[in-house]
Amino acid sequence: MNKNKNYFSKVFALANNDKIKLWMMPIYFVFSSLLDLISVGLVGSYIGFIINEEFIDNEKFNYVITIWSSFIKVENFIISIGILLVVIFIIKSILSIFVHRQIIMFSHLTQSNLRRNLMKSYREIHYSQYVKRDSSEYISTVATLVKNFGGGLQASIQFFGDIIITIVLVGLLVFVSGFYLFFLALVLLIIIYFYKILFLNDLDKYGKKLNHSYNSLYQSINEYFFGFKELKILNSFSSFEKKIIDATNQIAKSDIRQSFITTIPRFLLELILVIFVTTIVLIAIMTDKNIQLLLPTLSVFAVASLRLVPISYQFTRYIGTFKYTEDSVNRLYSDLIDNNIKVVEKNPNTEKNNSFKKLEFLNVNFTYDKQKKYMLQNISFELFKGKSIAITGPSGSGKSTIINLMLGLVDPINGKILYNETDMVMAISSWRHQIAYLPQETFLINDTIRANIALGVNSENIDNKKIEECIKKVQLSDFVGNLKNGIDTNVSERGLSISGGQRQRIAFARAFYFNRDVLILDEPTSSIDEDTEREILEYLIQLKKDKTIIIISHKPDSIKFCDHIYEIKNNTLELKRSN
Repeated sequence: MNKNKNYFSKVFALANNDKIKLWMMPIYFVFSSLLDLISVGLVGSYIGFIINEEFIDNEKFNYVITIWSSFIKVENFIISIGILLVVIFIIKSILSIFVHRQIIMFSHLTQSNLRRNLMKSYREIHYSQYVKRDSSEYISTVATLVKNFGGGLQASIQFFGDIIITIVLVGLLVFVSGFYLFFLALVLLIIIYFYKILFLNDLDKYGKKLNHSYNSLYQSINEYFFGFKELKILNSFSSFEKKIIDATNQIAKSDIRQSFITTIPRFLLELILVIFVTTIVLIAIMTDKNIQLLLPTLSVFAVASLRLVPISYQFTRYIGTFKYTEDSVNRLYSDLIDNNIKVVEKNPNTEKNNSFKKLEFLNVNFTYDKQKKYMLQNISFELFKGKSIAITGPSGSGKSTIINLMLGLVDPINGKILYNETDMVMAISSWRHQIAYLPQETFLINDTIRANIALGVNSENIDNKKIEECIKKVQLSDFVGNLKNGIDTNVSERGLSISGGQRQRIAFARAFYFNRDVLILDEPTSSIDEDTEREILEYLIQLKKDKTIIIISHKPDSIKFCDHIYEIKNNTLELKRSN
């Protein structure tokens, strides 16, 4: 029970975005339970009246029925009770439909809010923590784990609601016949016990396998299409396809097992109800009891069972759902509540007009994963506004790591990085508002040229005039002008439908659109042909007049235009040339 309590506390903590709606659910179920109590009690009375109109000789009860009969102008008590029964069941049905609609709406809206909160949480995590997990794990969490959580949330709300209804109906059955109830409950508990032992205990294991399989599936699909070009040349699709098929088969196996296990109780409980009724009748015959006198009691039990048997069936499904979704809930709780994803970036300086004047590294040392030997040692240099610097060195020497330090994605082990004489940690928002990062492979989305330049800006908020100005600045006007749809021409994922030079120019246009004064380029000419490289370098020379440029490259010809050239040697940075 402690384990389930822990599960419920996590589920409701994750669903805590709307407390009012969450705590309205029990109130709905209380009203539904009262209607259940009245309707089931009336069924017994109705059957009793049919057998013998003096079955209930209660002055107050007769008075209520008389008023009801007068209200609907029907004098026969049997007809009165029948009509009242129908009215109560209509109201109960409408309320039940309303309650379940509220639960479904609450569950799906909570999933939507949870996904939004996850994306906000992931946006704020430190880069060094982000890279510790595969991207497929983030995709799986936002897509699959949240969906699983929604099933667990819906089951949890219905579980507690059904407990309220069960308590009310069981109270009525105790009042009608405690012995029959004890007999029915005993049979139910025996069946549920063996069902749990034989089936339910495996569901948490299958839930974990399901989440692991989805991670594997998303990772394999991502790798399959990301490396499509290389895989096609090498004709090496088979191992990736096998991983995808294996993960899909495991997902199917887990889902089949879960569906099968949660379907079994329905048939068992129907069997129990039939055995119960026939056994009671058999006992009455063997003990020479009047069957007619048993009919109202059996009617109450039968109608109550029509509610309790599905609820009992649902309880077994709830338990299965809790076990099946436990791993999903634990992982979501870990990400959002337990602070396994820690927001470590603090941006006290949010002033965006703090224009760039100077960036300074002071004896910066760095290594990954707290290794004893520093990857970079005593890195010191200064960069002033309007200047351009290059950092060169062999592959694996730490050039990209220096870029990550500049971007504030990783923090020095010791030493300081200053932006405008202020510690970068305290001025990270202002600094990032000044910079544009152009990686070796330009990040493009499967959308229009316009959307790629104004990356992340809602379509209705994009300044088309500014887009046209930026396109003109980066000398893409002729290229865009020859396209059928102009700036609304779609660029395929990662820009595979356009040349390397055009991708780079779109990246430059993006920097202009967001009015960034400092350009940080990581191997900007490594994957383009010589003619395009020459065009890009000529363009960079023109940009020197207006922008501060930091370029990482191993090509000597690509960095000749820079004012200062640094080279990484023996884990430190040495000034190679200064104009």
